[in-house]
Amino acid sequence: MTDDVFQQVISDLNGQLYAIYGHSMGATLGYLLTKRILNAGIPAPLHLFFSGRKAPSVINDDPPKHQFPKQEFFNHINELGGCLRIVKSSF
Repeated sequence: MTDDVFQQVISDLNGQLYAIYGHSMGATLGYLLTKRILNAGIPAPLHLFFSGRKAPSVINDDPPKHQFPKQEFFNHINELGGCLRIVKSSF
């Protein structure tokens, strides 16, 4: 994917000021794209904007929250401030 994106943007980087933004998997792709750009001898972006993912150098030891048992998952969501209210219906 990195090589594909690199090939798509290489002509736009010719002497232009630019930044790279990536969210979630796009953060990883943006990081790898930046390394590819630098290895090609192209000037670095002015800024990198990454969100929705820890830095590649950070080891993620956290258990995957989406695999928690149902009640533990809802408890965790509530600890984060909650985001939904479950209403039981008689339908």
